[in-house]
Amino acid sequence: GLTPQNLPRLVDHNPLIAHECLLVILQHSPENVKNEYLSALVGMDMSLHSMEVVNRLATHNHMHAVATSTDANTTTTTIDRRRRREPVLHPEYINLFISSCIASCENMPDRHAQNRLVRLVCVFIQSLLRNHIVDVDDVYFEVQAFCIEFSRIREASILLLLLK
Repeated sequence: GLTPQNLPRLVDHNPLIAHECLLVILQHSPENVKNEYLSALVGMDMSLHSMEVVNRLATHNHMHAVATSTDANTTTTTIDRRRRREPVLHPEYINLFISSCIASCENMPDRHAQNRLVRLVCVFIQSLLRNHIVDVDDVYFEVQAFCIEFSRIREASILLLLLK
């Protein structure tokens, strides 16, 4: 079965299946189980596949029933028939993943691999910003410093302009 320990292998070898499995886990598991899987995802080596899985999860919303009280003075509660969409991933998690991506870029010893990863991370962050999944204010200083550090890379310069 799928465990937090073998999740990185599934992400690397089949990101679409990893995404589907994580959707089920994130929608139907207790918080401690969700956190174990999300920690495994943040802790794995950054790659196109890990960013793809997080991007898919970040753009996926699920339906929740809205509980409303019928009267402020009573203890009666009804379930409102309207439903609202909630993100599968909390913004704090996405921000943590961005920080992990940036750290991976900074710690990459191979210059060619580093340039490739920086380009991927920039496009990933641009997508999150353009789709209003991440609030610019929450990541501004960290992403700005990252873009300045890697300003020799075209995608980092473009991302820096998007921040402003």
